Amino acid sequence: HSCVFSHILAEDVARLGYTYVSTQDDLGRADLRPYRHSWGVWQMPIYYMDNLDFSFGRFWPGLERKAFDARLIGAAVTGDALYVFDFHPIHLLLNSDSEASYFERRDRFKAGVPLAQLRCLGKGVGNFYDALLAAMASTGMTSISLSDALGRCVADAR
Repeated sequence: HSCVFSHILAEDVARLGYTYVSTQDDLGRADLRPYRHSWGVWQMPIYYMDNLDFSFGRFWPGLERKAFDARLIGAAVTGDALYVFDFHPIHLLLNSDSEASYFERRDRFKAGVPLAQLRCLGKGVGNFYDALLAAMASTGMTSISLSDALGRCVADAR
């Protein structure tokens, strides 16, 4: 979940029979493709992760970028790269719009405060997810599993 990966972990994952992981994030990069680590496990890079999107300024201070940019969706429904979208259920439910609003609501959510009282009303993760689904539907695109995506990418490379 924390996207932490190492050679030792990769060896264990491969020994357990896993064929791929998705732990490398590359927010918005248009040319993502799976790649195989030297120990045999494939990496399925993440194109979009909700909490990276709304926390971007903390990681890249001073870099101009707005969260929930519709261009990320546009590129994904028209491009031919790998587009792994990673959404956390709690951010979808709360429609998290920033790191601060998430932390402000998280403990009350866990304590059982009704979701209707906690959900962010502005532009947030839930709205972005709905826009992604609508764009996919309008282009006839469907979501597939990571294992199916890997199979297609490997077959296309041959």
